[in-house]
Amino acid sequence: MGIELRQRHYCSRGGSDFDIGRRRELESGSFWSCADLSSLVLSTESLSPVFSSSVTSYSTDIDISITSITVTPTALDTVNAAVYVNGVQVSSGSASSPINLSEGPNTVNILVRALDGITNTYTVTVNRVALLAPVINGISPITGPASGGTTVTISGTGLSAVSAVKFGSTAAINFTLESDTSMIAISPAGSGTVDVAVYGPGGWSATSISDQFTYVQPQARLEPAITPSGGTFTTSQEVSINNPNSTVTSSVYYNLNMIMPGITSIFYNGPFNITQTTTVTAAVYDSGTGLWSAPATATFTKNTPAPVVTSINPSSGPATGGTTITITGTGLSTVTGVFFGSIPAAGFTLGTDTAMTAVSPPGSGTVDVNVCDPGGYSSLVAGDRFTYISGTPPQLQSATISGSLITLLFNEQLDDTSVPASTDFTISANGSSVNIQYVLISGNSLLLTIETPISDETAISFLSYTRGQHPIRDTEGNDVTNFRIGMSSSNGGSETDQAKPHMLNGTPTGTLVKYHLFIPRDAVTDTNGNPITGDYDLYFYTGQ
Repeated sequence: MGIELRQRHYCSRGGSDFDIGRRRELESGSFWSCADLSSLVLSTESLSPVFSSSVTSYSTDIDISITSITVTPTALDTVNAAVYVNGVQVSSGSASSPINLSEGPNTVNILVRALDGITNTYTVTVNRVALLAPVINGISPITGPASGGTTVTISGTGLSAVSAVKFGSTAAINFTLESDTSMIAISPAGSGTVDVAVYGPGGWSATSISDQFTYVQPQARLEPAITPSGGTFTTSQEVSINNPNSTVTSSVYYNLNMIMPGITSIFYNGPFNITQTTTVTAAVYDSGTGLWSAPATATFTKNTPAPVVTSINPSSGPATGGTTITITGTGLSTVTGVFFGSIPAAGFTLGTDTAMTAVSPPGSGTVDVNVCDPGGYSSLVAGDRFTYISGTPPQLQSATISGSLITLLFNEQLDDTSVPASTDFTISANGSSVNIQYVLISGNSLLLTIETPISDETAISFLSYTRGQHPIRDTEGNDVTNFRIGMSSSNGGSETDQAKPHMLNGTPTGTLVKYHLFIPRDAVTDTNGNPITGDYDLYFYTGQ
């Protein structure tokens, strides 16, 4: 015989789940069997326990004033199962006809019959009794601002089933159930004195003097007193705040800024110390009324000493600026500005608390070098004076080498007391640095003695000078500017000579004049653009 295919249903019954795929074999074929409800709803109160398909016995309490209810059952198998309420069939998911209730317990039976005839019965016991309303024995606090927002604790009985709270005729902003004897509610805005009432299964709580809440208008509170009231300090400052209000519910809160304190600010519980420039803002909060006082403020300024300049070196430089000086003194590690007279330095570099460097801007005459930081400007002293020299600085004319001696020739006599350090020079030969042993000034020349003699002048790529604490200068105090010269053509044209081409000597012979010239790097090129450097002889005929 053939097998009839039936619609399949998924079911859970009797507290244990049917495995998917389990079949109930019947003569007519193979299909699922299900006699369970997916939901059960009463027209009034909720069920106890909360509905579950596997639970078949429930109860609920209904006030004596309610005389009938309806039941809405929904079958899990909405296609094939039949549902009956007290023997009367109802459509799955539809309400039954009203069921009249007697005083006391009433039993309602809901039967579900599956397609295969299997049945399952759910029982609801409805207790129709005179339910007691919740009772309020007291509230705290009993006052709050008219703007609302006061958290009120309500004490009493029957509070665990409360579903509404009102202050007078206005619903509470919010409420939270804690136990059968305690709950909290947030007051809405209001005025005057009102009764706080709660609603439960037995109705609204009766009013009494114990549930009265009084709205109060904002009242002035004495602001706190901050001691000291402000001022300056060097290391730290102790601050205390006095609360002039006598109420035990008032406390002081404060911020270390200009913001009005709130209950999340710092709670004052005794004197405290500040170590930085600060404004203290304090106010009194009364937890009994929820009111704040006007704020009190006090500003304390940390007295940071100004930096001190004791000396500078060098104390002079060209009017064009660019002289790097070392400034010595105290408090120099926090310097934020350096001035030559009223003109800011071309640049400065912080070193330690007692030394720093600065670069002079263009200027004239003698000026004070002063520095500043958050503590102010350094005082003017004799040791901070810098003199601008307006003459023309010496010009480098030539550079020659003989063995271990390099001679730099200038266009005027040099000051033999201002001998630069060997580290002010950099010499490169054959791709390596050349060490300088001695530096000497003689007349118009500066003599450099190098550690290893160099026989071939072309081996030197370049020689550079950077002005240091003891710059090269003429007898009038004019400093030589920084320079970098090439002494050979072996560097591929990558260096720039700053010395000018100049005649070393000239020899007339009849109508022929021979000029012996030194041509520095990149000063002259040939017709192909290649640089010409070194000593050259040029011949001119006078025509006579």
